[in-house]
Amino acid sequence: MFQQLASSPGRWRRLPAGGSDKTKDFLLGGADFQAGRKITYVMFIDDAERCLKGLVHFGTATEGPKGYVHGGASAAMLDMAMGNLCWWSGLKSVTAEMTVKYRSFLPLDSTVLVEAHIESSTGRKHIISSSLSQFPPDDSSGPDAAGVVYSSGSGLFIQMRQHPSDTASKL
Repeated sequence: MFQQLASSPGRWRRLPAGGSDKTKDFLLGGADFQAGRKITYVMFIDDAERCLKGLVHFGTATEGPKGYVHGGASAAMLDMAMGNLCWWSGLKSVTAEMTVKYRSFLPLDSTVLVEAHIESSTGRKHIISSSLSQFPPDDSSGPDAAGVVYSSGSGLFIQMRQHPSDTASKL
């Protein structure tokens, strides 16, 4: 999938890792996304379809229940995907409310597919959905088989009149 998205620059745009050193220590983005012991990722956005896809690796330092990823780590990634979709779609928004549904335990030290979609956008309010699912999907049931969905999220994002990042450099 990584090669497929990266080789479709007309449709999919790779998002930069971005962030400060503190942010990168928590959620690591970049080409070597599997190198970390924490959460590392690479994301792509399709502006026309208003969606995001990416790969996330949950390293050994994200453990919650023995052998599985902590729910807070997966929630952070769902929020990151929805926020990135808003931001890179030009909707300079912040999370106002977020709901997470944990569907299946996510095995520790695994790579999963993250997806996010803009469900609706009215004025300053944006409803975004996201999911973390098995990667690659289980091919044993044919080409339309869906992988295990580990967790899904939805959020209300509010576009701010003045985003905090606009004044951060003036402090």
